[in-house]
Formats: sequence, structure tokens, C-alpha cells
Amino acid sequence: MNSNELIPHLFRTEYSKIVIVLCSIFGLNHIDTAEDIASETFKLALETWPHKGIPENPSAWLYTVAKNKTRNLCHREDIFQKNIVTDLKSSSEISQTPEIDLSEKLWNRELIAKGAWYLHQASRGSSISKYHLEAGIAYWQTVKEDTQEK
Repeated sequence: MNSNELIPHLFRTEYSKIVIVLCSIFGLNHIDTAEDIASETFKLALETWPHKGIPENPSAWLYTVAKNKTRNLCHREDIFQKNIVTDLKSSSEISQTPEIDLSEKLWNRELIAKGAWYLHQASRGSSISKYHLEAGIAYWQTVKEDTQEK
């Protein structure tokens, strides 16, 4: 039997069994991961066997490759949890949100005046860019705040 006939036969007979074995490692909650690994195993068989030949025990080869892929995935997940997640947690605890100074000393009066003009143009139906519309909204916010304080 050549690899073009053997792999589909093994897929029909062994795929679900490989998924079950992998689910015993991951748990049924991660059946999608087990299915992905089983699929990748058969894909590797499709890529490898036509060039290197069919292994002596094809079923054992599939199970061995699937288990090795599972070990590699678990190892990568452990590294991610130990290094990346702990670094992210510690850096989020250290960093604080910077305060934003909204005082009038930072206002660009010229930009606010231009924003008023662009907002007026938009109200008349003229087409304006997003930037100019945002400047107009910024103007409206400053006018609104000024009128509320009085």
C-alpha cells in the first residue's frame, strides 16, 4: 500500500483514537487543541512519507509524533506562563496611569480658533477632514466648559 492510500485509511481508523489519547492529557475542555495536533500529525505524514518512505509501524509513528507535538505545546505553554505572564503581571503592578494635565495653559488658542471655523463649515454642509472635525469638537468642548464655569 502506498502513502496516498495508507494515510486516508489511517485517518479514518486512527484520527479519533489519537484525539481521545490527547484529550486524556489535555482534558475534554481542550478537544479543539487535541484535534489540531492530530490534524497536524496527519499533515506531517502527508508531507514526509512520500519522500522518506512509509515507517515500519505507521500507527506508532502517528502516535509518537502526536505525543511529541503535545509535549512541545505543553513546554511552550509552561514557558509562557512562567516567563511572559509573570512579567506582564509584575509590569502592570509597577506601571501607573500617568495623569493628564488638562489645564488651560496647554490649550493651543490658534488651533481652537481654527476648530471653531471648521466646525462652522461642517454645520453648513461643507466636507471637512477627520482632523478638522476633531479640532472643531475640541473647540466646542472648550466653549462648553467656559460657558458652564460662568
